[in-house]
Formats: sequence, C-alpha cells, structure tokens
Amino acid sequence: MTPEERTALEQIRRAGRLREIRYTRHARERMNERGVSDADVQKALASAGHIRPGDGPGRWRVVGYGADRRQLAVVVALERGAIVITVHDA
Repeated sequence: MTPEERTALEQIRRAGRLREIRYTRHARERMNERGVSDADVQKALASAGHIRPGDGPGRWRVVGYGADRRQLAVVVALERGAIVITVHDA
C-alpha cells in the first residue's frame, strides 16, 4: 500500500466512524436499487480493509462490510469527509 493510499484509507475510515458522509444522487439511486442502507455504507467505510484508486482523479474504491455483513465496494471522493459516488456488492 502506498503512503497516499494509506492516508486516504485512514481518512475514509474516520469519515465512516464519525458519519461524515454525503451522498451523490447517483449513490442514492444505486443504494435503493441494491438494498443498501446508510448504516451499511457507514459500516463499510469504517471497516474498509482494501483500497485502490477509483475511476477519476481524487476518487477511491474501498471494500468493507456493511451492517448486514454483506461485502460492499464503495467509491468515494474525499472532501471534508467522504462523498459517496456509488455502491455495489464487492
């Protein structure tokens, strides 16, 4: 893991623990389609164990477990907390 990835993962986990999360309209639509709750995303971010760059500058794809123990992949941008771009099963 690169230093940049380590720093981003720490920030994403912190945002999940503190519930500093905002959602794009696209993320809300995908969450509704896929039966993913805010609690699932919060838990997945707080427990994220894997990170890689996302599609686009400043975006990260993390994998963690939701409140329902389902493994989720969450694409986020970091800006005063985490902005969730999209969510899907990992």
